[in-house]
Amino acid sequence: MRIKLMADSACDLPRQLAEENDIHIIPIVIIKGNEIFRDDVDITRDDIFSYYEQEHRLCTTSALSEYDYIAEFEKFASDYDHIIYICLGSGFSSMCLNAQRAAEHFPNVHVVDSRNLTTGSGLIVLRAADYIRMGLKAGEILSLLRSLVPKIRTSFVVNSLDYLAAGGRCSSAAAMGANILKIKPSIVLSDGVMRVGKKYKGNLERCVLSYADDVLKDTSVMLPDKIFITYSVIPEELVEQVREKIEATGRFKEILLSHTGSTVCCHCGPGTLGIIYVSK
Repeated sequence: MRIKLMADSACDLPRQLAEENDIHIIPIVIIKGNEIFRDDVDITRDDIFSYYEQEHRLCTTSALSEYDYIAEFEKFASDYDHIIYICLGSGFSSMCLNAQRAAEHFPNVHVVDSRNLTTGSGLIVLRAADYIRMGLKAGEILSLLRSLVPKIRTSFVVNSLDYLAAGGRCSSAAAMGANILKIKPSIVLSDGVMRVGKKYKGNLERCVLSYADDVLKDTSVMLPDKIFITYSVIPEELVEQVREKIEATGRFKEILLSHTGSTVCCHCGPGTLGIIYVSK
C-alpha cells in the first residue's frame, strides 16, 4: 500500500527533515502589502520582520482554498493508494475545513486536523511518517494520529506582544502594558486554541531560561522520542542554552531544532522560542 504524506508549511519542519521523510509540504500564502508570496519559497521570516519595522504593518496569511487543495491532491491521488494530509489546526484557520471539502472529491484523501500549529503539527507529521515506514494501513495510521493529537504540548515565550496585538489576537493596551513592565508571557495551546500562560519578567534570556526550567520541571510526563525547540530570530547562544538544559535531563532520544516559518512569524514576531513535545 502506497501512502503519500502531506502537510502545510505552518508545521515548520526543517526542509531537510521533510525531504528525508518524503513529506510534501504545501506552502501557505503570505501577503505583504499588495504582493503575494509563498511561505518558505519566496519570502522569509526576515522579510516579515523588516516589513513590520519599516512600514509598521503586518504581513498577513491567506488560507488555501478548496480549489487550491484539489490541485494539490490531484498531484498524487492517482499514483498512491492513500493521501494523508495533516493540517494547521482548525481553530487557527479555515484551511482545515477547505481541505476537508476538497477531500470529498477523492476517495483516497484523508485530512487530519492537528488542532495545533508550528512543530506541534510537525510532531504529528513525523509520527505519521514513522507509521508509514512501519507498513501500517491507512486506517490504522489515521486512528493513531487522532489519538495523538490531544497529547501534543505546544507553548512558547514571546519577546513582545506587538505582533499578536497587530494581528488582533490580544489588545494593544495589553501589549503596551507588557512592554512597559518588561513582561514576556508564555502562550499555551490548549484544546486547539491559544491562551496566555505564565508571565515572565526581565530580559529575554532570563525569561526564556525560566520558561525552559518550568517546561522541563517534570520530564516523566513527556514521551522520550522527540522534542522540538522552535524559535524565530533569537540569539543562537540562547537556543544552545535551552538545548543543553533539555540534554541534561537525559530524557530525550532526539532534540530537534526548527525555525518558525513565515506563517507563524506573521503572528509571533522576533524573539520567540517554544518547547514542543508529546505527553504520555
